Amino acid sequence: AVNCLRTGATDYLTKPFRAGEVEARIGQALETRRLRLELDGYRRHLEERVAEQAEKLAELFLTGVQALVRALEVK
Repeated sequence: AVNCLRTGATDYLTKPFRAGEVEARIGQALETRRLRLELDGYRRHLEERVAEQAEKLAELFLTGVQALVRALEVK
């Protein structure tokens, strides 16, 4: 059991199986998976938002530089 947990197992059951214990462990595993998927979706959403904001900042910077160039040309 210890070796399995060290190599990535998240839980284990001992024999003889008890229905209530199996049900509880399956419920925990499903909830863990749901939370992990939710977290992954949230992370992807944040990465998209960061990319959008970085693009907007780049556009604003370019607009500012172009305005400075036009001001220098006029002067």
